Amino acid sequence: MTAGAYTAKIAGSLVNVVAGSLNIVNQIGQRSQGGLTVWSALGVTWQYGTQIQVYDDTNALAYAGYITKDKAYRDPGARQGDGGLLLHDLTLMDNCYRADKRRVFKSYLNVTAGFIVNDLLGAYLAPEGVTALPTSIATGLTINEVIWNGTKSVSDALTWLAEQAGYWWQIDLNAVLWFQPYGGVPAPFTLDGTNADSMQDLYVENGNDLYVNREYAKGSFAETSVLTESFHGNSLTRNYTLSYEVSTVASVALNGVDVTALSLTKGSSGGLFYYAVGDAVIAQDPSFPLLAVGDTLVITYKGRYPVLAVAQNTALIAAQKAREGVGTGLVESIYSSTKVRTLAAAFQIASALLSHYGSDSTLLTFSTRSKGLQPGQMLNVNLSDFGLSNKQMLINSVGISDQNDGINIWYPVQAIGSPVESAQWQTYWQNLMQQSSDPSDYTDTTDTSLALLSVSSFTASHSFAVTQAKHTCPIFSNATTFGNSTVFC
Repeated sequence: MTAGAYTAKIAGSLVNVVAGSLNIVNQIGQRSQGGLTVWSALGVTWQYGTQIQVYDDTNALAYAGYITKDKAYRDPGARQGDGGLLLHDLTLMDNCYRADKRRVFKSYLNVTAGFIVNDLLGAYLAPEGVTALPTSIATGLTINEVIWNGTKSVSDALTWLAEQAGYWWQIDLNAVLWFQPYGGVPAPFTLDGTNADSMQDLYVENGNDLYVNREYAKGSFAETSVLTESFHGNSLTRNYTLSYEVSTVASVALNGVDVTALSLTKGSSGGLFYYAVGDAVIAQDPSFPLLAVGDTLVITYKGRYPVLAVAQNTALIAAQKAREGVGTGLVESIYSSTKVRTLAAAFQIASALLSHYGSDSTLLTFSTRSKGLQPGQMLNVNLSDFGLSNKQMLINSVGISDQNDGINIWYPVQAIGSPVESAQWQTYWQNLMQQSSDPSDYTDTTDTSLALLSVSSFTASHSFAVTQAKHTCPIFSNATTFGNSTVFC
């Protein structure tokens, strides 16, 4: 380490960093990956969870996190007891560790995702030193129901909330909690080439390998209207096949008697009839007599059937045909979902996928020494050499490295244009299709109840009253009281 170079502290004390060893990458929706190598006196080691900070050449904080592993070793040829130094390859984790190590015991009903994030901050993260800015936690969508009985860490809960809202979350190097939509936070500067310090490290990659101009949506089911079907016994069979797979059963009647309460889902016991969603067969319990010729079974239900929707963009197909020079120009994709309940919703999903993926993509990679960029920010790009003018690009990852010169901290950055930024988030379409999705998409009720252990103490003061009664021995007299063989005056 030379004068004016960056510095690092472990557990509050300065350490000696091996030049060229710092390499950390922060990405959207993921923990930071990487580490650095330091050297120390013999006998010094650091355990899991030890705090570490890295400061740049101006003494500004560049990274803050914790040690995951300390791999200690000697120089080649060193022998035990001959003195010298101890080298350490440190694996690091970011400030999200503060959320990883706490478990959630909470339940919520019909509140916004932002409300839940703020409540988790107050209950669990604030005691760990995490704060929030007035604008760092966005509101997000309304969550119908959440029951967390310790099954999730705070970070798991935040990730789940972010997935539902189509957001990202992070605890930054200053221990500030962020919960934001993609592109909801602008980058602190416009990239115009003057702040991309090394043009030889700047690349623009064009081409969308997720491109599509005809989109199918399949695997979903739509419900029929209410149907009523009758079956007559024949003393031979216990299975009765409906015209459609079952979606919901409204009622079951045997010889005019309502036996819906005795009609259970398959896998149960103690019923008269059994059914299952997605199964067209109604089964009779084998412990009951077969239905005879005079018996009538009436099932009222809603059936389900598979739906397939297709959307295409004629202009995109024609343009792609011109690019390819031969063929149809069609680029097709199939999206499968079991959460959509209507054909209209399937068409809506197909159209949305088409509009999103039917566009060109740009991937920008550059290195800078300018500070303040972080994953999730929207970066305005003006690089005329590459045909980019006021191009809005989402920052996907920001690295921290000294491998350019071994002295200064550089920030390798990757920014992405449409559509890849949303494709990286697995529940993008869940957020898009709130009105069409199964409501269970917005609940997290693995635990059916929330039981909180509590310790109570109280002080009790006992009080009592004593009532004394006197008993006076009667006085002997000749008129009313007489002695006997055991009573003497």
